[in-house]
Amino acid sequence: MARVPLLIAFARSGGTLLNQLLGSHPNVLILSEVNPSGSVKPMSDQAVDWLGLLKPEDKKAFQNMLFPDQIKYLRQAAEEKGKVLIIRDWSSINFVDTRTHGWRQPSGILETPAILKAAELEVDGLVVTRRYQSLRRSLRATFQEFARMPENDLARAYLAYARAASVWPHIHLEDLQANPDVVLQKVFGQFGLSFDAIPSVLRTFSHFAKCTGNNTAQSKPSSASFAEIRRKDLE
Repeated sequence: MARVPLLIAFARSGGTLLNQLLGSHPNVLILSEVNPSGSVKPMSDQAVDWLGLLKPEDKKAFQNMLFPDQIKYLRQAAEEKGKVLIIRDWSSINFVDTRTHGWRQPSGILETPAILKAAELEVDGLVVTRRYQSLRRSLRATFQEFARMPENDLARAYLAYARAASVWPHIHLEDLQANPDVVLQKVFGQFGLSFDAIPSVLRTFSHFAKCTGNNTAQSKPSSASFAEIRRKDLE
């Protein structure tokens, strides 16, 4: 059975940071915030513009594929390049009511692993989580839809996500900030990646810009270093 590494994260939980760290590994190609219900940047655009796994002339045919078939196609294309394809799930879309943006009511389940498993793919999931109070403050400060959301609605959405994600191995953002070398060994070990790349990944991750996050899909990730991340988090 084909194996698909999957990074699971609620908004403002450290998903972009892990995206940058994983994307900086020389053996990794990573899809950023994709989900069967929608993607921050269309998967076809990422495959063409960022990953080099799809030719522009094949884009339309790819867009007509079902989500699991798209993943199978890109996984095979990555394997042919000697790379591991990792998916960063856009998990929040499955739990937060975003109908004001024209999307449908959230399903309340983690759709990506459910749909991939139904397509007979082996999902290798890892969750990055953050203390709820820190996450809540960051959400409300960053996104208008979260700033306007009643407290109970936000808490219920996050609790439903936390229950769904609890079946997977996890790391804490706070631990990653405090001991990046140690936590990266767990992350890379989970996904079968070489530990030898950890020093170079920690030196270069802040320059990895082929991902969504850090407030908007248009902005470039701006993490400078773990020292800077810790300083901002304390503030």
